[in-house]
Amino acid sequence: MQARPALPAIPAAPTLLWQMYQPQPPQLLGGMAACLLLTLYPPVLVPFAAEWRQSGQPLDPCTRLIPRWHTAVTGTADDIERLRRAAAAAHSQVRGPMPAEVDAARFGTTYTASGDTMTTTYVIVLYLMLAAQEFLGHRLADDTQRDLYCKLAASTAGYAFGVGDQVPATIGGLRQAWQAIIDGQLQDTDLGRQAREAMLAHPIGSIPGRELAACAALLLPQTVTSWLGPLPGPRGPAEVSGALTAARAPARHPRRR
Repeated sequence: MQARPALPAIPAAPTLLWQMYQPQPPQLLGGMAACLLLTLYPPVLVPFAAEWRQSGQPLDPCTRLIPRWHTAVTGTADDIERLRRAAAAAHSQVRGPMPAEVDAARFGTTYTASGDTMTTTYVIVLYLMLAAQEFLGHRLADDTQRDLYCKLAASTAGYAFGVGDQVPATIGGLRQAWQAIIDGQLQDTDLGRQAREAMLAHPIGSIPGRELAACAALLLPQTVTSWLGPLPGPRGPAEVSGALTAARAPARHPRRR
């Protein structure tokens, strides 16, 4: 069993994570970018696609990714502990064969919600949430502040998702892990394209799916966006911010007690 690290104390003033995760538009932008990228990461794509086909509900960052991540980084110690237990129970049931089109040399022939899969997912979400926050003007002063952001996230979200001792706790480590994912852990597949089309066919956070995807794609490198196809839309922070103002809150956020 993973030893529980000390969760950050909750001072009278909001913590860094609490401040950064109060505005809703960056969470919607970062969550959408993460979902787009995860359709290119087969160990997460394949179980998500199986769930979509069984339930008829396509991947939507507002239904699970954003509210759970928000709880993981800003919830109380009890919130985070409940999330950890629920995540561990759910992830223990995730197992199945990879489709033939997936590169077995890189991703194996079966998928699980293993430590490596969860660590990669964590890096993708944390990197893109921070990128969205800074893109929309909530910029941290320097890498010392970004180091603190990563350290706090590792002790909260990392703990909640069972990878607290495996994830980067500095901005340098986060950037290195992100680049390794971009360079060698992505694959475009027919299944991924189908999952993206289903996801973008409906409004997300009250915004047309393709419009939101066009905003989110600004956070992704060209090597990734070339797989996503044409996504006409805003081309700068001001336009993106304007497009996101219509977004409704994806979930009720836990309150500090």
